[in-house]
Amino acid sequence: MKYNPFPKSHKYDELIKIYTDIACKGGYKRDGTFVPPDKLFGMSGQVKFKSILKQLFEKYNIKSLLDYGAGQGSWEKKIDGNISLKDFLNLKKVNYYEPARDLNKKNISDCVVSFDVLEHVFISDLPWVIYDIFSYSTRLVIINAACYPAEKVLPNKENVHITVRQPFWWKGMIDSVANLFPDISYVVLASKTIKDITLFEDVSRNDFLKVNGYMALEK
Repeated sequence: MKYNPFPKSHKYDELIKIYTDIACKGGYKRDGTFVPPDKLFGMSGQVKFKSILKQLFEKYNIKSLLDYGAGQGSWEKKIDGNISLKDFLNLKKVNYYEPARDLNKKNISDCVVSFDVLEHVFISDLPWVIYDIFSYSTRLVIINAACYPAEKVLPNKENVHITVRQPFWWKGMIDSVANLFPDISYVVLASKTIKDITLFEDVSRNDFLKVNGYMALEK
């Protein structure tokens, strides 16, 4: 495992503790509505982006997966009748990392996905988390970040999406850390709204270096 060169602040652990508490006790929406623990975290991108995942997993021959910040999701969930998402994507192994639910085992996998996680991370800790995500992949990383406020709030009344930025901001942040992993291809999905998604196609540092001349690939 590579040494993570980025610092991690005390706010990282504070937020993990907050999410661990609300995962047990429940939380609240902006309008004061209580959200019970079993409804607090969801499974968003895994199903919503299943067609994109299918195409990418076939291209990179992805058989093992780490879901980084898995929430309450399960890749065993049935879709399209009786087939599970795991089987739909032809995966052999799915690992889950969700520190708020005491799922702390991170396994090296063909692909690491992280859906609706980074916007919950304190801004100064983002390079550390992105590096950590990349460090568990051997081929592909897929990251989805929300670019808008959430309905839920933290106990201090701040929005749970504590880092809200525009799509190209997220792309630049991830590009910068990905430079340290030249062999790993990555895809960025930036959600301006639930339905308005900016897709930055799969690319790697090695892909950038292979171009003739010096103009950056538009990916």
